[in-house]
Amino acid sequence: MADIDRVWNSIEEDYHYLDIIGKEGAFVISADSIKKYKEPRLVTKFDTSEDLPGIFKENHLSILPINRGTYIVSDIKTFLPLYEITHKPVGVAVSDDLTTARITDISSESQAINYACGIGLIDKFVEEDGLKATLDGRQGSGVFDFNIDRYSGGSLNVKVDNAQIEIDKCLEGRESIVIIEGKKDRIMPDFMERQLFYPARMIKEISRKRIRPLFFSYNNGIIDLREYVINDFKNYNSMYLVKQGRFYLYDKFLSITKEVLYFKISHTPVVKEPTDIPFPQANTFDRVISLLEKLRQGECTPIELTYPIGVTTTRQSNYYGDAACYLGLACKKKGKYSINKVGKELMSKMPYERILEYMTLILSHYIFREVFIHWLKTGELYDVNDILPLLVKDEDVQTLGENVYHRRASTVKSWIKWIIDNISLGN
Repeated sequence: MADIDRVWNSIEEDYHYLDIIGKEGAFVISADSIKKYKEPRLVTKFDTSEDLPGIFKENHLSILPINRGTYIVSDIKTFLPLYEITHKPVGVAVSDDLTTARITDISSESQAINYACGIGLIDKFVEEDGLKATLDGRQGSGVFDFNIDRYSGGSLNVKVDNAQIEIDKCLEGRESIVIIEGKKDRIMPDFMERQLFYPARMIKEISRKRIRPLFFSYNNGIIDLREYVINDFKNYNSMYLVKQGRFYLYDKFLSITKEVLYFKISHTPVVKEPTDIPFPQANTFDRVISLLEKLRQGECTPIELTYPIGVTTTRQSNYYGDAACYLGLACKKKGKYSINKVGKELMSKMPYERILEYMTLILSHYIFREVFIHWLKTGELYDVNDILPLLVKDEDVQTLGENVYHRRASTVKSWIKWIIDNISLGN
């Protein structure tokens, strides 16, 4: 991230693009010009607003390609929120016919999408049978223009002439064409709408069929699908969410119920709090899972973990790395995190077993178990202020300042909520 900040700060010093945008509404820069500072593809591709350089964030700027060698920068609204899917996942049985694809070994967006297509999940979600893969990979966008909203008010007209686009998957059926943008193991608050809008505009020029943009994400055996509609193909900001679903892959008729989990923790002893690892301060448990998925590929420094887990600072990635160590799934040596034997064994299990094991590891710690048992008995989740006394009186928890105690208590609540949200998975 520091590299991206340095590049765009240097470009501002040389080109004064903030002044140009203020006067003319937009700044156009070539890939050749960017190449003087850094390889263009490394500093122009932003999957989420969190990836933007600081100078862009401070001035509400974003960037779009307008042809194969040119980009436009302006205070334009290019990202679409990824609202949380709050309902529980629906179980989807894996197929015994797929002998070359195993859900325990999915390592990329393309593999995850192919697997979902192979078991008929995409057909089922869009309610159209017989979808067939047609386009994927790099394509030319064709020629089109559109209006896009500006943060300063009004809109900007953008003309695109054969910009390079990348389609993760395009499926065609009798009635419609499904364009899929996929992400794996990354938790994001929003996504670059261009990744669906540009392919949709390209296909709109060559087909009269209904175009259905689909955002696909895969994490720990759970697939989230979000379908959008583009209301006006001349308006970049007219795309809106119409349908979403969460699906859980399983190979047996099993469920994680209250009873199953309670039986599991009843036979799991409470562990002693580690003295060399800080109590977790990492609210989004799915990021801990994403971190472990990344560590399966090899050890990483904190800065190498920021992008895969969807955080912006090494301090945050350290929090999540330490949380994985706290659960006994990873270790940190010489400034690098690596997955340990226990972590590797857990990650090799089927998603159902893996999630149950995550829950058990969390609830093997006294404070987490106390908060969970309270919810089991009363149906109510402790507030952060109710959790604070548990942290303060536990002598094994490191002495912390009041603000840090509050943040740790917030993590306890968030992790227990993650457990509650994932109870009753499967069939």
